[in-house]
Amino acid sequence: MARLRRCLCIASLAAASGWLIAAAGAAGPQQTLLAASDPVELGAAPVRVALSGPASLPSGRQVYLVLHDLRATAQPGVVYDVYLGLPATGAAPGPADPRYVGTINFFAAGPPANAGRTVSYEVTRMLRRLQAEGALRSGISATIAPEGVPEAAGATIGRIELVAQ
Repeated sequence: MARLRRCLCIASLAAASGWLIAAAGAAGPQQTLLAASDPVELGAAPVRVALSGPASLPSGRQVYLVLHDLRATAQPGVVYDVYLGLPATGAAPGPADPRYVGTINFFAAGPPANAGRTVSYEVTRMLRRLQAEGALRSGISATIAPEGVPEAAGATIGRIELVAQ
């Protein structure tokens, strides 16, 4: 009887999850605003990636920075900080900077589980603030900087995009 209750509970959770996923998708279609044209290979130096496409931010929708297909041929042994709108010169400032988006890691992205994964960050307020400051006039770029020196090369991001939902 306990096993039956456990199965019914799991089925109820699955049904509830399906309903939540359907409800979340009902808000409207996802729209790619900007994207990087090529995969990004990460190393010991910060990498600046220009995101191209229409530069206007839609009103009334949330904007997300999405990093698709994170993979590593070997564990780099460091995490990488992600920024939007950093100037092209100078070192990456750290998590206290207002352009800091978040941190990615590749701890579960290397062999044998090298299936790639996706991470996303809600960046609506940050982009609106950068736009109001005039920091996006020359376009939007993402910068990915290692915290320390990677022990191994081979960490990649398959695609970077800004999407509205």
